[in-house]
Amino acid sequence: MIDGDAVLAATQLDLFWLSEHVKRLDRPDVLALSDGTTRELHNQVIRTSTPPEALPALIEEIQRFHTGVSQWLVVPPFLGPELERELPRYGYAPRFEGDAWTLPSSTRFSEGDVEVVEVHDRATLQDNLRMCGVAFGRTVEGMDLDHELALCTGGDRRTARFVAYLDGEPVGSGNLNRFDACGLTPGSEASFGFLWAGGVAPDHRGRGIYRALLGARCRWAEREGLGHVGLYANRKTSGPVVRGLGFQKHGPMAYWVR
Repeated sequence: MIDGDAVLAATQLDLFWLSEHVKRLDRPDVLALSDGTTRELHNQVIRTSTPPEALPALIEEIQRFHTGVSQWLVVPPFLGPELERELPRYGYAPRFEGDAWTLPSSTRFSEGDVEVVEVHDRATLQDNLRMCGVAFGRTVEGMDLDHELALCTGGDRRTARFVAYLDGEPVGSGNLNRFDACGLTPGSEASFGFLWAGGVAPDHRGRGIYRALLGARCRWAEREGLGHVGLYANRKTSGPVVRGLGFQKHGPMAYWVR
């Protein structure tokens, strides 16, 4: 059985996708990013390994390091309850509360009338980004398109992006990152596909589009030799969806934001 908590946490530590301009604070006690913008993924604490008694000093340091938005990932096997008791004292509040979920990549899903296309050029990348913005209600402007396209089309690519179309119209998107060895400790290594930014335009939900996007990503993962796929799913929204699709639930996770 896969150690879903350990594997999913390890995927967050591999920053191959990160632009070079983003600053990194990488020490045994912490891994954090900062770029001074409001982009939460570029201004977050990914790993907290400090002793609980040192948390106040670390949080104060992170608040100086983050000059814009500040996001903190709280997930096992790193600090959990201790960190969540301390963060509210510094103005942080939970924005996203969810759980870890995994699924064998050999699982099959019908795509019905949905056409799922892997991103291969700027046009399909722009469709993917636009659908991500529509599905999640947030802007994706200001992204480095050349960097994002290279990640999913280069010869050594580790990212796959997909767009779902109905009658030629883009209606959803979904992405996957490949991790060939993402165990946190010897013996827990695993080849794994991390699912992210899977969503469907509100007007087209309930038509099997998410299922089709998931099926395309599972097939891609299996071809790449990845035994499982998985994600962090919001407990109130996508969690019930992935449960219904057969995913196995693991431990809790949360993003705290200030």
